Amino acid sequence: QQPSVSPGVFYQPAESTIVTTENSSSISLKEVIAKIQDSVVEVVTEEPVNSPFFEELVETGAGSGVIISKDGYIVTCSHVVMDASNLQVTLRDGSSYKAEVIGIPDDVHDIALLKIDAVDLVPAILGNSDLLEVGEDAIVIGNPLGSFGGTVTNGIISALEREVLVEGTSMVLLQTNAAVNPGNSGGGIFNGKGELIGLINAKSMGNNIEGIGFAIPINLVMPIVEQLINKGYVSTPAIGINAMYIGSRSAASEYGVERFGVYVDSLAPGKGAEQAGILPKDFILYIDGTPIDNLNDISVSLREHEVGDSIEIQVLRDKETLTFIVILGERNT
Repeated sequence: QQPSVSPGVFYQPAESTIVTTENSSSISLKEVIAKIQDSVVEVVTEEPVNSPFFEELVETGAGSGVIISKDGYIVTCSHVVMDASNLQVTLRDGSSYKAEVIGIPDDVHDIALLKIDAVDLVPAILGNSDLLEVGEDAIVIGNPLGSFGGTVTNGIISALEREVLVEGTSMVLLQTNAAVNPGNSGGGIFNGKGELIGLINAKSMGNNIEGIGFAIPINLVMPIVEQLINKGYVSTPAIGINAMYIGSRSAASEYGVERFGVYVDSLAPGKGAEQAGILPKDFILYIDGTPIDNLNDISVSLREHEVGDSIEIQVLRDKETLTFIVILGERNT
């Protein structure tokens, strides 16, 4: 069973503003922190809320973000800025800017791209999260509790590709024992060279729990941010089905079926699933040989694919198992 946790880049414009590393010599922890602190910002949000006692009520929140370009692009977590009517970004030197949300791809990836009207900022140096190993140094910088901007904590990379549930959504995250608190979300986790390797987005909560924080690997963040900048949206692959999970006797009875599982309720006209021959009332059993036990399993299975890829889907139709090759279409988000 996956543990449940609470919510806690790549930009290549015409003039390259992203810093990359070549051969970084060994430097002290103090020197690394000095090199990366200016690339992490505080994010303060204002969100209108309904109140039976006041005509207008504004709720404030806080998180963190990471500068990824000299001209003001900042990446953070979508749960930090979702539904906010006003956003304010404060740099390490204390200067503040009104921020614009450039894009939030979906409610699955927990990534958002912001822009402020500023120049000559200090962007983070991008690392390669695919090359990480357990035990490597991890440095976290953020705005814990929304009051302590620029706070630095450190530890190690505790685990790679940890699959956890964040507000019901399955995510594959890095795990660290560096201290992470509310307000750190959207801040950076860096390796010992000072390279950005992920965005802090969650921690485990509960009595007697400490030293379990999670981050979105930067190699998952980079392609999404690149699409938001270049296309204004994120193109994600889609099978072309409207599916639902049947997990109770009452639901099975309502739909006239005799089993639990992922049920094809309807098809998107003209899309991959319909063209391949999948029908409403089919149950999805496997995608590329991987069992599909819930709706999250479909999302996870599509993460390794792009629009135009072919996947193999096995379905149960009545009592017969059938196999179809589906060409993935595009879902714009």
